[in-house]
Amino acid sequence: MDNFFGEFEEGTLGVFKRFPEAQRERIVELFTKETQEAQEKLEAEALKKWEEEKKQEEAKAAEDAKKAAADPKAKKAPPPKKGAGKDADKPNLDVPTLPVPEVVAYESEMGNKFLYERQMDEIALALVTPAPLEEEEVKADPDMSRQESNIEGEDSKLDSKKEAGTPKPEGEEEEEDKEEEKEEFLPEKVENDHMEKAEMQPPKDPEGIDCLVPDLLVSKDRIIEILEKALKVTVEWLIVEKDLYNVKAINEGKTL
Repeated sequence: MDNFFGEFEEGTLGVFKRFPEAQRERIVELFTKETQEAQEKLEAEALKKWEEEKKQEEAKAAEDAKKAAADPKAKKAPPPKKGAGKDADKPNLDVPTLPVPEVVAYESEMGNKFLYERQMDEIALALVTPAPLEEEEVKADPDMSRQESNIEGEDSKLDSKKEAGTPKPEGEEEEEDKEEEKEEFLPEKVENDHMEKAEMQPPKDPEGIDCLVPDLLVSKDRIIEILEKALKVTVEWLIVEKDLYNVKAINEGKTL
């Protein structure tokens, strides 16, 4: 019967991401993998930002070169500095190295040793964070996404055949060239706080007005409170049942 209570406790704590000491190696591997993925994501974002800044600098340098060529009196821009070696074009992203989280121990009410895989605030955050809708749709029906991509590919082939088979008048070609130039023009980004307002609790529209009633939202703190209460009630019930079973076993032993 002691095995039953031990297994029941292990299963209960597993729901709250607390696992026996024997699973330490698995949890360490999980933390290492998650930290590596987060590090790669951080470096990819820094590299993307560096590439965007480099493109802006190159575009500005090309524009300055055109102005200098048009104005003979203008001073020539100094040539770009060349680095030495193969890593001359390799950017120095200066991304901080993320540490691997330590495995935290936990001793249950029954005196058994467990390890935290997730803290309660991490569980609550996962519950309140909605999953991306596009990824869910693709996973739910991957065949539809393939069919759509095939249809788009066939449409593009038909358009290319039409363009190749029918010659266009000179006037239409000039108009298409102008339209292509307009499409290549990218508008400047206008900085605003719309996304910050949308991520507030409750979310707000661009004017700062609430989009939802505050009382209808379940906050992260409230979810943590519900989870901790559920764990406490379950563990207390388990301990009471174990004590009652021990008393019953002792009384039956005396009777026999």
